[in-house]
Amino acid sequence: KKVFQCQQRCRLSKIRASADDNQDTDDVEEPNVKGFGTGNPKFKPRGVSLQNQLDESGYLRPEYSNESTLPEIVSQRMVRRVIVLFGVPFFTGIGVFALFYYLSTQKEITFIPSVVASSTLGVFALGLVGITYGIMSASWDPEIEGSVLGVEEFKSNVFRTVEALGRQKMRETSAEKLMDVDELKPKKKKTSKKDK
Repeated sequence: KKVFQCQQRCRLSKIRASADDNQDTDDVEEPNVKGFGTGNPKFKPRGVSLQNQLDESGYLRPEYSNESTLPEIVSQRMVRRVIVLFGVPFFTGIGVFALFYYLSTQKEITFIPSVVASSTLGVFALGLVGITYGIMSASWDPEIEGSVLGVEEFKSNVFRTVEALGRQKMRETSAEKLMDVDELKPKKKKTSKKDK
């Protein structure tokens, strides 16, 4: 183990020394340590290239850029709305359950368990709906703040979402059709030596 550590230190010191010697020159060649050197200048990437992808599927997958990410100001709007629209029902549900507990233990009022369960779970479910409404009622336009209740924003965002899901479904069906067409193409018969 000590020999291995010593060998590693020796290699590192040689690499550092050669790097220090080559700092003044413009043509600095990186050391080749266990396959991590400059490598082959005629490097060909492995895997699917854009041309291979186009040849195989007939279309290119879109590259996602920063434009497809959620702007910071929009995410902050969503978080503020979700905190309010989820937090209020959630803590109300806890309060309702505590109220039922207090009334049953201290005031000795008997409640049907299904009433307690349905009232607390109903308020918690309202909190889950609040998460969805908080996200969908925020203005997705970074320039426009939106209204307090967000009814118009909710309508437009639901429309955008349904439209995007429809486009995605169309892309998937067109890709499936392209695959079906590729399967229907006549395949070239392999000629064997016996046929010749």
